[in-house]
Amino acid sequence: MSKKVIIIGAGVAGLTAASHLVKSGFDVHIFEARKSIGGRLFSISHTDSGEVIDNGQHLISGAYTEFMSLLNELGTSTYLKSSDGLNVHYAQQDGKQYLLAPTGFAGDLGFIAGLFKFDALSLTSKFQLISFFVKLKLKRIASADFSCYDLLKNEHQGDEVISVFWEPLILAVMNARPKHIAATLLIEVLERAFFAGGAASNLLLPTCELSALLQPFENWFARNGGDLHFRSPVKNILVDNGKAIGIVLHNGEKIYSDRVISTVQAPVLYKMLPSDFQKNDFNFLMQFNYSTIINIYLWLDKHIQTPDFTAMLGTKSQWLFNRRNFISSPNSIITKYPGMLNITISGADELAKMPPTQLATECFDEIINCFPKFAGVELRHSKVLKDRFATFAATTETERLRPEPITSIKNLLLAGDWTNTGLPATIESAAISGKKAAQIISNNNTSVTGV
Repeated sequence: MSKKVIIIGAGVAGLTAASHLVKSGFDVHIFEARKSIGGRLFSISHTDSGEVIDNGQHLISGAYTEFMSLLNELGTSTYLKSSDGLNVHYAQQDGKQYLLAPTGFAGDLGFIAGLFKFDALSLTSKFQLISFFVKLKLKRIASADFSCYDLLKNEHQGDEVISVFWEPLILAVMNARPKHIAATLLIEVLERAFFAGGAASNLLLPTCELSALLQPFENWFARNGGDLHFRSPVKNILVDNGKAIGIVLHNGEKIYSDRVISTVQAPVLYKMLPSDFQKNDFNFLMQFNYSTIINIYLWLDKHIQTPDFTAMLGTKSQWLFNRRNFISSPNSIITKYPGMLNITISGADELAKMPPTQLATECFDEIINCFPKFAGVELRHSKVLKDRFATFAATTETERLRPEPITSIKNLLLAGDWTNTGLPATIESAAISGKKAAQIISNNNTSVTGV
């Protein structure tokens, strides 16, 4: 069996593939353009406050089984704070607060009973929502070729339940509004998160910066015989007679291998391929569109007790995270800045055009309206992070483009959250894709064209 594998990219997909392969005895080499692992899961230091912040706040589903498997291997799953089931707080501009939580029963019945007590919705909307989940449980919802919005309308979901319940959920999970997203992805997410049972329905928050979740990988990988190359951007994938035989780095160095797994984004991969493959089999890589996520960090002179995370209704802000509730920071920073909030805005292409200071100020004003107890609190610093290529836009058209791991180039496999995992562009999608690529290599699956 061929043993040497090159993995391009040290994001979650690359790390997952590498962990499976190195444990199976392969000679695994990861080449990463940057100086750290994690891909889009990374942390930076904020100059004004001295505090470490993440490129984006993540709320992790207990249904993320493959990602959790990686964290368990690294011993960092203990850094996750778990909720007890699907408990979600909501706030709106008039200061009213609502809670959606399982009530009275275990499992599905508890969730459905909780919907009856969710006072953000009228009784009519509650029945619409309950009817949808009952049909979903019974596998009586067909989603093929629908957008999320069209599916919801087809299933008699009214405007109120769409704006209050469905839109915040879809934005958070799929980084786009319901009219633009493939409904097949929504159904898959709902079945995994709502009906998988047990810990799968829990929501988890990192109690440390994101970089710390994956930090042990470098030493773990080395102990298991892996080789990790930082600041080693790949310029080209070497292809000889239709077969991937290695890579060329930007410095001109050629490294040969038996298999290559690319985990980079579609446009980046496109540039690495020979021109004849670009024009033919891989032209679809340039047809992906992308969606923006904005994260706003706010440092305050007081800590105001709110839920760990809150869905914001009728505001630019979509999800509010009170990071002082769950993120550990040095006492010197907490003393100077007792309050620290994160606002996450998905599908934010238009808002990305706003000046950062204006956007942060307007969103803080929204928080004061939703939580009147913030009145009088001083905003000392803000930091706005705009990621215009945060995720691919998972439209019905894009779903048809997402590739399988096996390609027309023999011994070149693909991974990444944008490949065909059946999930939107989530951490779990990336982890699943890495595992799939690794399994194909481990199984030496030469019966499939291209491998």
